[in-house]
Amino acid sequence: MEKTIHSVAYKVVRDWLIRKRHEQNLTQRDLAHLLDVPHSWVGKVESGERRIDLIEYIRVCKKLNADPHDGLEIVSEQIVSEVDI
Repeated sequence: MEKTIHSVAYKVVRDWLIRKRHEQNLTQRDLAHLLDVPHSWVGKVESGERRIDLIEYIRVCKKLNADPHDGLEIVSEQIVSEVDI
């Protein structure tokens, strides 16, 4: 089994978070400031260099005014489609 950080499903959720950040017209630095983390943290998460845990994911979603359930639904659908292949 591949590492989840390198999976298509994880890329899907990263892309979803990036899209949500763009919808809020936030830069990586802006989001980092809202989260009180170094801007490199956001860059590493978005590039797939760093994995975020569930609690971090929810905090990011809240700062992006995004419903965490929506992202989980997208990932769930991707995982199901991978299993069906």
